[in-house]
Amino acid sequence: MKIGWIDFSPTDRRRVLDVLSMNAEKGATDELGIGSIRDAFANYFFPGTSTIQTRAKYFLLVPYILQELNYSNGFDDIEKDLYKREQECCRKLAENSSDLSGSGIIGHTQKDSDEWVLRKPSDIYWHGIKRWGILSLPGDNVESVSIGDYIRFRQQMNENGKKQKEAGKLRVSSDDANDDMFQNGGHGRFSWAVSPPPNWFNDLDIELTPGEAECLRGHISKFCNGSLLHTILEKDIAIDGIDNIIALADKVSEYVDDYTRGMLELACKFSEFVYVARICYNRIRTKNNLGANEWNCYDGKLTDVANFDVDKIMRRLNVSNPKLRKFIWDLQEAYRNKDYNKICEIIIARENELKGERAKLAHSAANIGVWIGGRQLDYRWNTAKRLINDIRNPKC
Repeated sequence: MKIGWIDFSPTDRRRVLDVLSMNAEKGATDELGIGSIRDAFANYFFPGTSTIQTRAKYFLLVPYILQELNYSNGFDDIEKDLYKREQECCRKLAENSSDLSGSGIIGHTQKDSDEWVLRKPSDIYWHGIKRWGILSLPGDNVESVSIGDYIRFRQQMNENGKKQKEAGKLRVSSDDANDDMFQNGGHGRFSWAVSPPPNWFNDLDIELTPGEAECLRGHISKFCNGSLLHTILEKDIAIDGIDNIIALADKVSEYVDDYTRGMLELACKFSEFVYVARICYNRIRTKNNLGANEWNCYDGKLTDVANFDVDKIMRRLNVSNPKLRKFIWDLQEAYRNKDYNKICEIIIARENELKGERAKLAHSAANIGVWIGGRQLDYRWNTAKRLINDIRNPKC
């Protein structure tokens, strides 16, 4: 099915893409609706990350661009300028890269296209930039602040500059009185912790400079203190060859406190629990063409797989979802009873509840050779690992 819309507003375009991307994630990787727990674990261990981030450089590149835009134009024109500038940076990064394969340069394969990327680096990294304290906003509403909010603020400041010349004082327009972030004067409400270096564009490289790497280290230490992201960097823990959450939990166990160690244990148990459900899901969908061998590995230890406290997980992660809790409870009971038919019944009912007519198990599999829904959960570890290695290995 193709989805389209007639609207050339960059703001509305981003809103539509945000909705579509959320739906795509649920449809492709979260058939059983466990994403709220998965993402809460990921946010706890690796704050500010997302699965579509590629390189640490963008945590600073996006702020460089945003600070140099011309905010005297209209809102949509500024967003178009942002898109254009990010594409120019993509071209410069590609030009200065000796090997584009696996470079993590976003959009490099379409760098000269009129339709460059659906999601710009600024869209992908905005939450992380705020979470790592690179852009700060006083108060508790920083999570809800969008790039559009920032652009409107800069426009307002530009307008205030004109008023200052005309009236000799700086004040915020009453038109913005309904927006908390612009109240009480508004001036200085946004604060960047980094500034664009001289000649940064011409020297642009996807690798961090030593100064940039140290800057990110400092921000992670200050704003993500106690997270695995911080601990691995602070303790200089070797992570080569650590490719899954179970291996990571074993590696960092001696470096973390009891609470974090307990969180890792719960995350590992939950990952294994979900993997068994995904094995069953694929067995059902492909009529045992996929998943039979994987099931045999777990058939004799389902009781152990079910042995974790879902209430403790949801309480610690502040996840409130009664239907998800019941699904996990029911599945745990079926695991303990080693009742494969009941497991299948619960999984089919769960997908129907979540997706209705779009439920894949209600239809013949289009491609029985394709595994659906992922395997073990990694809680964004592989994304975080790349970011950590970038920070540890700047370009001298």
